[in-house]
Amino acid sequence: MTTTTPPPEKLDYAAPLRRPSLRAFWDATGMLVVFILLFAACALFVPNFASWFNYKSILLSVATVGLISCTMLFCLAAGDFDLSVGSIVAMSGVLAAVVIRRESHQDPVRHGGNIPPPPT
Repeated sequence: MTTTTPPPEKLDYAAPLRRPSLRAFWDATGMLVVFILLFAACALFVPNFASWFNYKSILLSVATVGLISCTMLFCLAAGDFDLSVGSIVAMSGVLAAVVIRRESHQDPVRHGGNIPPPPT
């Protein structure tokens, strides 16, 4: 049994070039354009937005959301549809606050940090 491969398509070099449309550009880069416009507007009109401290805070916040997103991606890719990721993150934040408060020897909220260690 023999098979024949079809001949490669011939390119028509005389055909006019298509200009990219605005819709195709918007579909490809729309969110990036909106992000750049919002960032520029906030940098111009919000005081202290364009500061190193704010950039560092934003990057730390994005890192947390990025880790959670990667975890959710792996859950969904493995076929395990698990929506409890957000509640687990909230519970672990509360648990961390409780442990830090209980294990620290100071309660800066009520006493300004000048109290003896809690009884065990």
